[in-house]
Amino acid sequence: MAVTKIQNLQWCSGKLCPNQNPLAQMEEEKKEHDVKMKRMEIEMEQVFEQKVKEKLHKLKETEEDYMRRHEEMAKKLEQQRQELDERRAAFEKEKAAFELVSKDMEEIRRVNTLDLNMKE
Repeated sequence: MAVTKIQNLQWCSGKLCPNQNPLAQMEEEKKEHDVKMKRMEIEMEQVFEQKVKEKLHKLKETEEDYMRRHEEMAKKLEQQRQELDERRAAFEKEKAAFELVSKDMEEIRRVNTLDLNMKE
């Protein structure tokens, strides 16, 4: 009788199971396959969602970095503009002082020339 029981057993999806009719065995294998495919689909969706999250996070970091750089550059540009305005104002002030001194020197030279001409 032990031999008969062993003969009635067969391998089914990697494990021993009693003799089944082929249709029931195919149905069982199909169910196992469907479960495996569903599990793989869920895993793939999770991996996809994780990658999307990572990409979005990296995109946000990149955007924040570009905004920070833009603000830094804008501040530097404004600082350079202010320095240029200050230098321009200093130049204009120095130019006005030079023109005033130049006029005074021209007037002194003209007066000296007139004095020399009168003495002669």
